[in-house]
Amino acid sequence: MSAPPVGTMPPSMPPPAGYGPMPAKRPIGVTIIAILSFLAGLAEIFGGLAFLALGAFGAAAGAGMLGAFSGILGGVLLLIGLVTLAVAIGLWRMRSWAWWVALIVNVLSILVSIGLASWLSLVFPVIIVIYLIVIRDKFGIGGGRPAGM
Repeated sequence: MSAPPVGTMPPSMPPPAGYGPMPAKRPIGVTIIAILSFLAGLAEIFGGLAFLALGAFGAAAGAGMLGAFSGILGGVLLLIGLVTLAVAIGLWRMRSWAWWVALIVNVLSILVSIGLASWLSLVFPVIIVIYLIVIRDKFGIGGGRPAGM
């Protein structure tokens, strides 16, 4: 009996390690949320850097409290932007931790919108929370193995 051609395996042999089931395909909604989160993260980072620069100029010009407030706001905004960027990348890669962080952040956003009676800003976080709950199985939440892990 002749040997199979190079690069092929007889059907009775198991596939080599690393050839397991394909990871879950990223839903289009997750792709959209990840891209928008990435863009928001970039905007927050640039905004944070702008406020930090404003705070530095304000401190140099003797603006006192206004300069300090701008610097603190810039630092907080920069940190939020970095976290948003990390979550966007995690959502893009279908990581379960990113699902949890995105869910928590959007629930907090809903609570803030309710507290401020800002009903218009309530729409997108509610849609995102509902969507994330509906597709949680794609992230391995609620049973099964997490996607991409």
